Amino acid sequence: MKQDLINRIIAIAQRTQSRELDLSGLELDELPPQLQQVDQIKTLILRKNRFRDIPAWIQQLHSLVRLDLSDNPLEHIPEAVTKLPELQELDLTKNMIEVVPPHISGLRQLKLLSLQLNKVRLITEEIGSLENLTKLMLHENQLEEVPESLATLRLTELYLNGNRFRTLPAFLGKLQSLILLNVQNNELTTVPPEIEQLINVQMLFLRNNRFTRLPDVAGRMWGLKYLSLQNNELTDLPHLENAPQLTHMFLRNNRLGRIPPEAFRMTSLINLSIEGNGIRQIPQEIMAMSSLEQLNLDDNEVEVVPEFLAGMKNLKYLLLRNNRIREVPKPVLESPFLQILKTDGNPLADEADGMSVAATPVETTTRPVQI
Repeated sequence: MKQDLINRIIAIAQRTQSRELDLSGLELDELPPQLQQVDQIKTLILRKNRFRDIPAWIQQLHSLVRLDLSDNPLEHIPEAVTKLPELQELDLTKNMIEVVPPHISGLRQLKLLSLQLNKVRLITEEIGSLENLTKLMLHENQLEEVPESLATLRLTELYLNGNRFRTLPAFLGKLQSLILLNVQNNELTTVPPEIEQLINVQMLFLRNNRFTRLPDVAGRMWGLKYLSLQNNELTDLPHLENAPQLTHMFLRNNRLGRIPPEAFRMTSLINLSIEGNGIRQIPQEIMAMSSLEQLNLDDNEVEVVPEFLAGMKNLKYLLLRNNRIREVPKPVLESPFLQILKTDGNPLADEADGMSVAATPVETTTRPVQI
């Protein structure tokens, strides 16, 4: 019955000259040989099967641009796959691969390589031959280091999160085309000064590491827009005034104890998320953050909501859940600027259920908020 289905799918693709063929989830342990007759396909999806190897004849599918082999029990990267001359996207997510071998160099047209959720512990220097590679996804593996040849690539996105890095190699600073760098969920305590050379990085993910202080180098990344630092051990911030494009900063679950004074100089910041930091007060200096639209102070120790917050004309979302607030001043409740005010989990004197009361334009019911 299953073989009939496979035959029918392939026959339809051959008859219609389809550019995409999806054989996912069919419990295949070898490629159907009749695939050799559909050499016009550009996308071949083989995820969620039982492949342990791929036959050499796959090279006959010379038009393949995208190959999805995710969620299979592959223990190595099949050499036959690396001989597909036009392949631009190779998805090997969720296999059992331990080594990125030398023959990976055959994929000269490759733009995207996904090896996330494998057991990769070694990447050979030959990966530096992939001159067209722009997106490299290596998260959730067993890497402690990467080869220096990586620095020769023109990557725009690099995912090293969920590995075993204790430090980052200085040569990553040579990745001048990089826009996104994700190294969260490692064991990092610092970053090398060469990282400041990544002037085009817009998104930097550093959460779930062991930082106690971030080097000032992070404040010299000129193009940085999104900085994720949740779940570290930070007690203060570096000077960030030389990151003038920074708009989103996430600091949940650190040890700051206050809203860092460095933040008040960040006039471009739109979203400041600083939950779970033992913060007791909201200082008036926050008024200098003229672009701020969302302030998240959930799970702190704030007791007083200052009236001056009502004068922040761009502040739309104010999240104060699970603090020690007994009263929200009327000017804040009636602010014409606030769209969302969240005060659940506070000992508010005039509330029965922890939500703001009184006739007010402020929305206190659930609405999606980007945090």
